[in-house]
This record gives sequence, structure tokens and C-alpha cells, in this order.
Amino acid sequence: MTSRRETEIVIVGYGPVGQVLAVLLAQAGREVLVLERWPDPYPLPRAVAYDAESARILATTGVDPSLGPNGRPLGDYVWRNQDGVELLAFTGLHEVGPQGWPAVTSMYQPGLEDALIARGAELPGLTVLRGHEVIDVAADGDTVTVTATGPAGERLSVTASWAIGCDGANSAVRRALGTPFEERGFSHDWLICDITTGKHYDPDNLQICDPARPRTSVAAGPGHRRWEFMRIAGETLEELNTPEAAWRLLELGGESRAEATLDRHAVYTFRAGHAARWRDGRILLAGDAAHLMPPFAGQGLCSGFRDARNLAWKLNLIQDGRADADLLDTYTEERRAHVQAAIDRSVELGRVICEPDPAAAAARDAELLAARAGDDGPVLEVQRLHGGLLHQGSAAAGDLAPNGTVTRGGRTARLDEIAGTGFVLLTSVPPETLLDPARLDLLASLGGRAVHVVPAGGDHDGRAVADTGETLLPFLAGHDAQAVLIRPDFYVYGAATGPDGTAALLDGLRDRLGARTKTRRTAMGNGSDAVRGFYADWGRGDLDAAVAVFGPEAVWHAPPGLEDVELSGVAKGPEEIGELLAREHALLESRPEPDEIVEADDRVVVFGTAALRGSLTGVTGTAPFTHVWRFAGGQAVEVTGRHTTGPVRELLAADGGDGLRGLSTDFMLSQVLRSAVDLGVFPALADGPLPAAELADRVGLHPRGALDFLDTLAALGLLARADGRYGTTPVTARYLADPDADPYLGGLLGYVGRHWYWSWGRLPEALRTGESQSYGGAAPYDAIHADPEVAADFQRAMAGASTALRAALAGLDLWQGVRTVTDIGCADGALLSRVLATHPHLTGTGFDLPTAEPGFRRAVARYGTADRLRFAGGDFRTDPFPPADAVLLAHVLIDWDEDVRRLLLRRAFDALPEGGTVLIVDTLVEDARDAASAAGLLVSLHMLVDQRGGPSYTAGEVTGWLADAGFRDVRVRALSGFDRLVTATR
Repeated sequence: MTSRRETEIVIVGYGPVGQVLAVLLAQAGREVLVLERWPDPYPLPRAVAYDAESARILATTGVDPSLGPNGRPLGDYVWRNQDGVELLAFTGLHEVGPQGWPAVTSMYQPGLEDALIARGAELPGLTVLRGHEVIDVAADGDTVTVTATGPAGERLSVTASWAIGCDGANSAVRRALGTPFEERGFSHDWLICDITTGKHYDPDNLQICDPARPRTSVAAGPGHRRWEFMRIAGETLEELNTPEAAWRLLELGGESRAEATLDRHAVYTFRAGHAARWRDGRILLAGDAAHLMPPFAGQGLCSGFRDARNLAWKLNLIQDGRADADLLDTYTEERRAHVQAAIDRSVELGRVICEPDPAAAAARDAELLAARAGDDGPVLEVQRLHGGLLHQGSAAAGDLAPNGTVTRGGRTARLDEIAGTGFVLLTSVPPETLLDPARLDLLASLGGRAVHVVPAGGDHDGRAVADTGETLLPFLAGHDAQAVLIRPDFYVYGAATGPDGTAALLDGLRDRLGARTKTRRTAMGNGSDAVRGFYADWGRGDLDAAVAVFGPEAVWHAPPGLEDVELSGVAKGPEEIGELLAREHALLESRPEPDEIVEADDRVVVFGTAALRGSLTGVTGTAPFTHVWRFAGGQAVEVTGRHTTGPVRELLAADGGDGLRGLSTDFMLSQVLRSAVDLGVFPALADGPLPAAELADRVGLHPRGALDFLDTLAALGLLARADGRYGTTPVTARYLADPDADPYLGGLLGYVGRHWYWSWGRLPEALRTGESQSYGGAAPYDAIHADPEVAADFQRAMAGASTALRAALAGLDLWQGVRTVTDIGCADGALLSRVLATHPHLTGTGFDLPTAEPGFRRAVARYGTADRLRFAGGDFRTDPFPPADAVLLAHVLIDWDEDVRRLLLRRAFDALPEGGTVLIVDTLVEDARDAASAAGLLVSLHMLVDQRGGPSYTAGEVTGWLADAGFRDVRVRALSGFDRLVTATR
């Protein structure tokens, strides 16, 4: 019996390349079905690093490329001969370069896959079928049929518009295509050994070019190490691939069984080559299915990520009807040449290390040392595109565009985060001076955006972005261009100067795509591009950027009928207009979309539809609107809004009682989750799904509530239920199944349920008396640290709460100018450990009460930072801070009243040298104390009810305290979630 399914795109294989491709397609609205041969994700590492371009691609999937505890910037990569003489050295790999990310990131691949799988699980258009082995792929006109056998031997036939094989070196899709694999004359067997260890290695990565036994030792993510040993003459695969042989070689390399765990050993044949054809009609290959290369240049996985990005944006354009299918002819043309260069470089390096002849090795050493004399050393070259979808005659075409730091509307971020990742037209002059409205509309119809770049600190109209990182304007100037058109995979389509040249860029792109673009009825001029940007910014909630279009005296006339909810009346000036828009966004989650834009004289009329959702009621709907804009001097000076208030009124009022009732019972959801953590439900499922009765017996559930409890967890998406068995979901498997893992959020959830839940139940009493309701009203943290079990419980909770914060802090560029750092109130040291693990040049001190030391030592051992991070016991209310170049106060000031806050800032000042930096992390309250302050206000209430700390403070207040303590150059910026980072200099 064969079951049948239809989908838009089918992907065969769900390793990292298939995962990236599936996410990029699904988050663009594609319906994607993945067929994966294996029933579970592979639990061990294969790749160990990726480059900055790959990190940039990962960021477009919604996955943080720093990977939290599973990644860190790579240290130096050194090549030595058997005598320890340095032959090659790749340095500066940890530095953030033009792509906005470290040149190379060392990563633990299972952690990367966990993050990508979790991201995929969030996308409604993506379905993954595991345990399905593909046995046939056949094309028929405009469709492809993929046949697979399921876990029980059943057959499944999937019909799709496209099929992509991401199924690895032994690709079933490649076999079905019948395309030969063209070998490049490189084949060597190597024993791969992956170990877990807390050791520090110097250098971070090492190739030992010893003809007696070539070998490799490289980082494989925090706490993990990859060793590789080449098979030598006379040695059989069977002799080499045993635990005893692995340990014998590891011990020769300086490892010991007491300090390391052997996670796996396997023999791989390092090969080089690629498929002769990567596309046959609607069937395509990507990743290892299309190409293989030895690992010495670290480009295998990176090349697969580039395949995925190249395919995704082209398929999205085709499926949206904005490009012809012939566009995919450029996929093979672009990617095969690019991959060939990576293969050649990998083989070149492979021939250096894989030399078994002593005489030839000596000649190699002499040649490399001679080439090195007077040289700064090798560099990781960025390969350009040659041919394909590039503008003819443009010297810049094929360059990889920078992802520099820019600022707009008070927000500083990488270019991709501000401009998006569609087509981007970077200009050094206002875009409307280079392109007429029709061509600007063409760019918008392709999902593109024009971005005007101005010098940092210069005057501009608020719509432009400031070149804070000073990379984009030099890039434009370096190509003698006023405009550079960047493709969605970050490669330059072409560069131009002047209106004629820029118009030719857009016209050429349109012709190459064969695009059937949607053109709105318009007679646009100077205001239309600004108006389009306004609605895009408003729709995604970036109100600071949205109101930058308004002049200082601008007026917004909101239509009558909604006075009771303060959505009617007149708002004057950008600040009041922003407040009005913020109220509408908070109440209605409005996402306005212009349907038609018409311009005449100094007015722009926008006819559109707003998607709405009542924030209290949860009811969704739409409302048509008309906005009449008036411009003067390049800025909006007046907007008159017209829309019927009936639909809005219905959304605000409809069944509002249900919304309130929902708020009243939300605590039930948190208690279900907390109970699952306390009962050990998720660790009980770490080895796989269990029947209800067996799971209930393992965790001690009474029959009366067991099934209701487990089915509730499944209904909430916290457990996966199939055929009467219960298992973890990707999210609960990652964050709740292993108490020894990092990140583990069970400590936070358990602590909140055991401690905060009780004290918040007494909120009315706290509000009446102004007294803490926790720990008998004791002073902050005194009662916590008086009980070692409670203190350990608290440390586990804080480690879970700081997961995202750790990655955000570690990613700050300010650490490059720091040598030593002290973390005040360090708890278990996880936060500072993450920073030190990311920045190998740093040393640090964790300062906390002595009871925190045992948990601290466990955490730093796990991160491998014990040699650079020490613990200092003391009470920061009475003892001076350990001196350092930087002092970190993360979630510390909020716990105390103003007098103690001022005292702590004075102590920080005393601990710092001239030019030293204090870093403060807290959830701040806005001066308006409005919807944007909700998180800070709740934190303030929490300090009252549970800690006797607080209240929360504003940016203005902390700026004043810092100035009084003697600090200067105060800066406040967003950091992670609701947290703000405040920095100041002594």
C-alpha cells in the first residue's frame, strides 16, 4: 500500500544543509516536506567550524550564529612539522570582520543542529518525516515524485514542484539523477576521534605535518576536541579503528583518560570531487550530495550553507512568480565554480599535511619556510562569484558585500538586521535621485529595499542609516560607485554611478529574472519611498525608525470614534506620534500594508489594509485605511487618517471577558510546566519515548491524574505524543531533558515555581505593607545564602535565566580592548565563563558570597575557563571590588535601593583604572511608564514582593548616579530580550 502526499518543495536529508535550506524556504512561506532516512538526529559532531559568511547565513534563519554554549570564536590555526617548526599560521580568526561575525566560529555540531531543528519546529509550513528512506526520484514535466519507505516498510509517494537532495556523500538523489561523481585525485584514510575535555590548548588548532603520522588537533566547540590521525602504510582499517588504537594515539598527543572522554572514533576517507550535474530540471543537489572536500580548509559545511542560501532565494522568487525557472540555471554555474576553488584550496593544504615520505616532507618544509620569509602569513581568502546572475561590465559584480554596523532611529545593528536580507540597493546619495518611482517599485516588488548610507555623526533626514562601523561608504567609494545592488545571498549583483547606471542595474536584473513584477498604480516622487519605509517599520514594531520620517512640527490627525482608548485626536511632533502608534500597536498589534500609493504635488495618498489582533481578546480581523500625507522640505509634516472604527471597536470589545478570564488562569500553565520539571518528566524521556503507564511509574504519578497531566503537556506542545507513547519535543529535549547540560532551564522553572509563585500569591499584602513576602522578610539574598540547598537552587535558576544574556554579552565588541574583567554577584560564573570562552585573551574574577564558590567551580570547569577565571569571596556591600579593566554588574543594581546602588557604582569606580569600563545590565523602565515599560514594571513589583529590592529605574536615573560617581561617556543600548546595557568610562 502506498500513501500519497503533495507539497511545494521536498528536501531529502535533514542534516545542517537540509535544515538551513528548509528553514529559509519555510520562513518565506513555502510548504516544505523533508524526508530523512534516520529516525533521530545524529548525536555526535562531524563538522567543527564555520566561517563568517556561513554565520551570516545562519543569522538569516533566526539562529544565533554564536550558538551560546555550543560555539565560540576560533583561535589561531597553526601548522608545524614533526620537530615543532612552524610552517603556516592562520591568525586573527576570532576577530569580527566585514561579514559582521568572527572569521571562524568553533562549534559543537549537535548544538547547531538542535538550534536549527528547534527553529524549523516553529515554522508551520515545514514538515519533517524521519525514518523515511528515499528509493526513487522521478521528474514529470512541472512536478517531481519522490518515493520513500517508512519506518514500518510502508511506501510514501510525494509529489512536489521541486526536489532537492541534501542527503550527503552517498546521496540517493544523486544516484537517481544518474550523474557521475568526478573525483579530484585525493583520497586518504584518517581516524577521527572526538573527545570531551576541559583542557586549554595552545595553539587552539594544530596540524602536525609529521611524515611518520600526520595528525590534527582542533577545537570542536566549548569543551570538545577533534583529533585526526592519518592511516600509515602497512596499517589496516581494522587495526586503526578500535578504542585501544584511538587511546594509544590520543595519549601520544598528550591526552589522558583521566581528563578526557572518548565520545567516538571512526575512520573516514577524505575525498575531493563534485557531481557532474547539480540540476536536472526540477531535481537539484546541495551540500555533500553535490561536492566533497578534505577538511583542512574548513569549507565543506560552509559550501553547503552557501548552496542552501543560493537555492533558497532563487526558489522563493520563482515560486512567488517573480522570476522564471531558468534562473536556477545560474545555481550550478555559480556554485560549482565557487566550490571548485574551495576544493582546490583544501586539496592544496591536504597535500601539505598528508605527505608520508620524509625526504619529500623535508623539501616541503623548506619551500614553505622560504615562502614565509618576509610574509605576514597566509590569510583565509574570500572567493568571489564568477559568472551567473551578475551585471555585465561591473567590476564589483561577484564581490561579497560587507555586513557593517549601522545606526538608524537610535538602533545600532548589523546591516542585515536593519535592511533585511532581500535585494538591497546601497546608495551614498538619496535613492530617489538615482531611480525613478517605477524602478523603486520594481525593487520593492522583488522584496528589495533601497538603503541610503551617510557618514556616522552627519546630518541626514532620519530615513538614512549612519555608517557607524565605517565599512559601507568605503566599500561604495572603493568601487567608485554611488549605488551597489546586493543579492539576497550577500554577493554584489553590480555597482553604478548616476541615474542612468543605476537604472541599468535594475533593468538588467528585471530582464535576467524574467520577472513578472507587480506594479502599483502610482505617480510617485520624493515622499513615496519614505512612506513605504514607514509602514514597513511600523508593521514590525520598530517605531523609533518609523517616526524618523516626521519633521519636528509634524501633526498626525487620528480619526474620531476611539477617544476612550486614546486612539483618536491630534498628535504633535515625532514623540507624540510615536506614542500614538505605540498605543495602537499595543492594543491592536496592527500591521498596516499599503495596497496602493498615489502621489500628486506635495501629497501622498495611501490606500491600505491593516491586519489587526486585539491584544486582550485575541480576536483577529482587518480594517481598511486611508492616510493622506503632506511633505515639505523632504519631511512629513502632516498625516490625516481615515478609517471606519467599527472593525476596530469589535476587536477591542469582542468577548473581552474571555481575555480577562484567560489572564486569571494563566498560572495553571506555569504550574503544569513547573510540576513536570520537579517530577523529572523530561529527564525520564531522555533516552526516548515511553508508554504512558511506564512514564507515570518512573516519575511516580498517581493514576488519577497521570493521563490528564501527560496529555496536558502534549496539548501545550511540551511533550510529543504518538501511538500512545510520550517523548520530548526538540525544545524540551534541548532545555529540560538533561540537568547537567548547558543551557538547562529546569533550575529556573523549578525555582520560580517553588519560591516566586508563593511570594507572588501574597502580592496584595506586599502592596499594602511595602514589605517583602519571601524568606520571612529578610534582607535581599541573606536568607538565600544562609541555606546551602536554597543557594544552589538559586544558582541553577540564575544560570537558566541568563542563557540568552550570556551570548549577547559575549558578542560585544568592547571586549577587544579589555584584558581583565570582574563580575560582581557572579553566582555560578556561567555568565563570565561564556565571555572568557568567547574571548581567549581575557582573564576574570567572579566576586560573590563564599557560599557561591562550589557552584562557581563546577561551572568554570564545564566551560574550560578554570585557568583564566578565579573566585573571590566577599560581600560587595562591605568589601572593595577586585580591580579589573572592566566591572560587570548584571542584574545587581535592581536588587537594591538607591543608596546601595550609588555605593556599588562608587566601588566600581574605585576598582577601575583610568579608561576602564563599567557594564550594567538590567531591565529599565521608560520615563513614560507605558506599555514599553511593562517588563521593567513587573521586575520592579518582583523586587518588592520577593527581594525587598528595587524599584526599577530609568536610563536617566542611572546616568545621573554614574555621573555622581565620576563616570563619563554613558551609553544605553538594547542587549537581550528586555535587558538594556549601560556602559560608562572612568
